[in-house]
Amino acid sequence: MTRFVQLLIVLLIRSSFAQNDEFRSLDDSDSSAAYDADYSNEPASYTAPPGEFERFRETFNVLFESPSVANEKVFDRLIDPLLMNYWTWDDIGHGIATKANKRDTKLSEAELVEVREAIELIEEKKEDAIRPGRNLFYENMNDSRSPLDCEIGHFATNEYYTNITKSVERAWNCYRYLPALWLSVIKANKKACSLKDAVTSVVEVGQTADHPQEPNNLRIVERNSKLLYTVSKAENLNYIKKYLCPHHDVSTCMVVENVICKPGYSAVLQLTEQLQNASQNSPPSDSTEMFVLLDLQSTLGEISNEFNRTETKSASAAKDMLNFYMGIVDNTIGNKGVEVWKNMPLTRSENELEKLLEKNENFVGGSSDKILGPDTSRVELEKETLSVKMVTVNGEGNVEFGFPGAQIWTENIPNVRSSDKLNAYALYYKSWRDIQSQIRGSPQPDTNSKGRWFVGKGGVISLSTRKNKEKKSVPVTYKMKFDNETDVFTSSDSITRRCLSCEYYDVTSNTWQSSGCYAKGADTDGITCTCNHTTNFAAFMSPFDADFTMSEEQATWLNAVEYAGSALSVVCLVASFITFCLVRSAVRNDRLRAHINLVVALFFVHSIQLGADYAVFSESLCVTITLLTHYFLLAAFMWMFVEGVFLYLYVVQVFVHSRFESRWWMYALGWGTPLIIVAVSAGYGIPNEVYVQRNPPTTPPCQEGQIPYPPLPYNPKEGLKYATCWLDVTSGMTWSFIAPALAVILFNIVILCKVVQVLVKLSERTKGMKSFKATNTIGAQHHVKQGYQMKQKPSSQVPTAKVTEFKTPPIRYGRSNSDDVSTQELHGNEVTGFPSRSSSQTYSQNFAVGRPRTATVSSFDETNYLSDIKTAIKGAAVLLPVLGIPWICGMLGYKSFALTVAFVVLNSIQGVAIFLVYCVFNDEVCRALKRLYQVYRMKHGVAGRGRTSSTSSLKSAFNRGLLRSWRRRSTAISTVSTSNNV
Repeated sequence: MTRFVQLLIVLLIRSSFAQNDEFRSLDDSDSSAAYDADYSNEPASYTAPPGEFERFRETFNVLFESPSVANEKVFDRLIDPLLMNYWTWDDIGHGIATKANKRDTKLSEAELVEVREAIELIEEKKEDAIRPGRNLFYENMNDSRSPLDCEIGHFATNEYYTNITKSVERAWNCYRYLPALWLSVIKANKKACSLKDAVTSVVEVGQTADHPQEPNNLRIVERNSKLLYTVSKAENLNYIKKYLCPHHDVSTCMVVENVICKPGYSAVLQLTEQLQNASQNSPPSDSTEMFVLLDLQSTLGEISNEFNRTETKSASAAKDMLNFYMGIVDNTIGNKGVEVWKNMPLTRSENELEKLLEKNENFVGGSSDKILGPDTSRVELEKETLSVKMVTVNGEGNVEFGFPGAQIWTENIPNVRSSDKLNAYALYYKSWRDIQSQIRGSPQPDTNSKGRWFVGKGGVISLSTRKNKEKKSVPVTYKMKFDNETDVFTSSDSITRRCLSCEYYDVTSNTWQSSGCYAKGADTDGITCTCNHTTNFAAFMSPFDADFTMSEEQATWLNAVEYAGSALSVVCLVASFITFCLVRSAVRNDRLRAHINLVVALFFVHSIQLGADYAVFSESLCVTITLLTHYFLLAAFMWMFVEGVFLYLYVVQVFVHSRFESRWWMYALGWGTPLIIVAVSAGYGIPNEVYVQRNPPTTPPCQEGQIPYPPLPYNPKEGLKYATCWLDVTSGMTWSFIAPALAVILFNIVILCKVVQVLVKLSERTKGMKSFKATNTIGAQHHVKQGYQMKQKPSSQVPTAKVTEFKTPPIRYGRSNSDDVSTQELHGNEVTGFPSRSSSQTYSQNFAVGRPRTATVSSFDETNYLSDIKTAIKGAAVLLPVLGIPWICGMLGYKSFALTVAFVVLNSIQGVAIFLVYCVFNDEVCRALKRLYQVYRMKHGVAGRGRTSSTSSLKSAFNRGLLRSWRRRSTAISTVSTSNNV
């Protein structure tokens, strides 16, 4: 009797442990080892077992290698038949079979036969233990046990099954047993087993216990298993325990117990509400919590829709569920979740957000089936990031939804009968583009790294219809309004036009697609799109494929600048030509000739360009304009090249200058070379239709279904043969101008560098010579007497200084009158009214060795010489960018509006720049004009006083005026000498 009481106490304790999940869950091998350890040292204590199993005692002792273990495993359980049930017999049979399979090689043939007989007898006892009418219950329980056996072991499963069976036979209490079974599975979670299958078994056991006489409802099992498995995931369970059940064990948390034992709509609603509150009070702090929230939200939405389709629930409960669900959406994609999305990898964050679009649309659609009804025909719900509107469609099936940043509508829904229940619903995301912008760290985000972004501040809108609780696709039109801060730009912006596209989110490829959608039109308010189906829609804005396209206002402004600049240049070039002609007799140097020819070439260029835009309408006239423009532009650059050659000869190679006395090479280079280039290029290009820029076939700048924004201006040249009267770019004909121009520019740059180098050396030498200026009159007298034969009277007869006459006119190395023209003197050219000199009397900074040492050596005016060099350098330095930089900007002008403006402005003011540099601010020209003005005043002044009576007297006065400065210089030596003698 004492042994019986001990065994009864042991069984009760084990049963209690099973109910509180504190029992040991051991598999077969672990269980055997534990039992062997517990009973190996205890003395055998036997109680008479049922007689029918007594004959197997010795065999069981051999099988378990210990009478104590055999007794505990088998015979102790057979003492009280009242404790025996189906699962106890199953435990005994499973233990014997498992042990026999491991030790079958050590058992004799007779012992093996006895083991098989014992197992057969146990199976009979199992069948006898089935309660009448409960066959289906035991079958369903057995069908569910395999995943549980894998997770927690066969014996632990039997103990749970024993307690559950007893509870079902008396009064089923799910909260007492099933949560403990679920928690054992969660704690085990073996890698070799499937947690999802084990959770499904828990749900099946619960449903079997609820309805022991009915087969399991597979649909309900699947729905409840999905919910419980989502809750059972490690990350999700930790989130629930942390935020939903912070003060309770997870197995005793009410929300979890309801999911396990009462997984109905109320449990789903309760869990959704608590998730909304938790995410609002404690927003997701990292990506793990964010994905937990999204996972739970998605599952709850799917299960809620399952309930909406299959069970009768109140409209108010469905509306509450939708409101809670939208609250979770707010907490995930609103300001509270932005920081978490920003810290995720970009691809993953975009994919998860876009998947959320489809999930939300499906959930709202399912909710509309339950919310809309006879008493409720229209519902609107607003959250921080999401607006939802739904309506029951009646009559002709016209539906329109308006939102602050968008509109969406559908017209004439087909095949709608009066008996049909047709619902329409729309979702508008108020800040979808904002969150995309913050994720990407750019004010203009794109979804596929192709430089495009959502139109409108919201960015995404959807419209769908449901007919008799089934989704129905209908044509949809929607308008996305522009965001004034980022979408709309003024005509002064130097950015390209944009292509507007209408697209939908394809759940199959998880990308935005345009199939079935096209842009219907765009105005200053937004873009209107049309799609032939219903889903989530968006409008995108992306740059043109072309590099740059001007707006109509920009083109008008540039044309005005170009015409005004060209007209002003023509006027200035005419003024420059007249000025050069006036001073030509006084400033007769080689560079002046180059200036005149350059002005003539540019005059024709700008004159032609004033009418070039209109010549495009006549093919022959356009070709003629192109030929002339090509020729005179090349001539301008060639004369700039001649200018560089003269500057080089003037400063660097002075003695070579005398060899270029003939000027035929200058005109051949300036006018002949361009003629050859134009003749060759036109001779090849015109017959082959590659000389003039042809008007390409009109191709839309945007892809099919897209429209440009702002709209393209009217193109009057559309359909014409030539796009512009200039060289063809696509055939490379422009290189017949660009190559020579670049060569001239590079040559002049080299010349300028060399001249500046010489100028620096001259400046240093001039500074050194100033300290040795010959002011000693004794030395001057000595050198004068030795160098020249002079006639003079005795000193007693000459009380005052007298001008000394020379037999040989002195060679002038410099001048003292700053009004005289220096360039002619340095180059040996005649200056009107001065004695002529041969070209051999040419001097430079290198011609200092053979210079006679006279009293006027120090008077050689290198300052004026350097000033003339600086003037020439200044003119060349200005001419080079004035002619070169505009064409560099022109070649790159297609890339931006700024470069195009630079090209037009600089090219238009070339004549103005030449007039200012070569006329207004040129010392040579200013001195010559001043001299001419003085002569003019002298002539008219004498005539006014009546003192000029003949032509000879006028010439005499003219010669006196022009020779005045020369006379002062020619008598400088004698004056000094006479003064000293006195």
